[in-house]
Amino acid sequence: MQRQALIALVPMALAQVLGGPRWVVGSALGMLAIFTLRAGPEHGFATTYTADLRTIAIFIFIVASMALSRIIADTAVRNAMKQQQRAEEAFARIERRRRPFRNKRRRCKRRISASNGCSIS
Repeated sequence: MQRQALIALVPMALAQVLGGPRWVVGSALGMLAIFTLRAGPEHGFATTYTADLRTIAIFIFIVASMALSRIIADTAVRNAMKQQQRAEEAFARIERRRRPFRNKRRRCKRRISASNGCSIS
């Protein structure tokens, strides 16, 4: 029972890392189907996962938690990418606005060095 319980979580863990929430749920359903078919008709297709309500509830909770954590991680990555894009756009806007002031400052420095004086406003 212990080895079978740990083995059942491996495909879902891989799906969580490599795929998405749909893959986590799909691999969980696939594992339950494999274990059920493996039990066969002589055991009434009852396995350690499907025979006990408490075990199946814990299994569903683990699968739902894995899928939810992947959804949260994907959302955080999307939000971070949007924030990065906004920051880059704001930086570009600031640089465009700063350019005329830099040119005026350079002209003023040249005038000051030529003793003409200039005020920056």
